[in-house]
Amino acid sequence: MPFVKLLYRFWIDNGVPKKVLDDLIRLDIEQPGLTKFGISSSQLAQIHQAAIEYTDDVSLGIKLGLFIADQDLVISPLVLRAPNLKQGLQALIEYSEVVSESGYFELLTREQDCQVLRFIPYDGIVFSSHQQNMVFA
Repeated sequence: MPFVKLLYRFWIDNGVPKKVLDDLIRLDIEQPGLTKFGISSSQLAQIHQAAIEYTDDVSLGIKLGLFIADQDLVISPLVLRAPNLKQGLQALIEYSEVVSESGYFELLTREQDCQVLRFIPYDGIVFSSHQQNMVFA
């Protein structure tokens, strides 16, 4: 629920009307007494798409990723306080496999020691380009 509230706040602060969000979530998450709540990956994708269509801002996914990175979430210290980038990326990969219902990160080594970080959606999950922008930002 705290993560969903962060997203909710971001979208409202960036001009997406509360009613648009509430209609997609099918719930007012700011109602008093609401203590447990979550949204599925498909709902999140719908909200991302609606937010971008409403604001006409294709960079909104990147802005959201940067906003989330500035919050006090577990993932930031795993990456930012690692002794080096390789260990930080490994922590990110391991953490994503445990907490994400959408997919996971994978680090591939290609020719000439080129490393590629990818996000792999789980089977049946549609992951929009806007969501990928958020994740990588």
